[in-house]
Amino acid sequence: MSKQKKQGWGLDKSEVQWASSLHGSNEDKLDLIIHPDANHNSPSGGRGNRAKLKQPRNYSMKQEAIAMLHVSTGIECHGKYYGYFSRREIQDMHSKLLTSLFEILERKVAKHLHIPHQ
Repeated sequence: MSKQKKQGWGLDKSEVQWASSLHGSNEDKLDLIIHPDANHNSPSGGRGNRAKLKQPRNYSMKQEAIAMLHVSTGIECHGKYYGYFSRREIQDMHSKLLTSLFEILERKVAKHLHIPHQ
């Protein structure tokens, strides 16, 4: 028989609430900021800009801030992303930010409850 790996403690998703905002919150309390990379910096001005950067037509400046709260302990986690993205990239950034914030929140709650976490 094969040995199964022991599963560590995990945060219950039903105990977590999150809220999204299109405007960034206070920079001091952010746990995670996803900065734009070279492809998603502000496009240069001028005519024919989209053709030069090979951007889709709906490539525009977007930012989103997400706050997560563990209801039982009251521990919060905040993060945001910003940059010039297409619709598909915005969906990917949103899910990436949610996943990363959940992991950070899980570590914070485990530390608060003195539970060993991987």
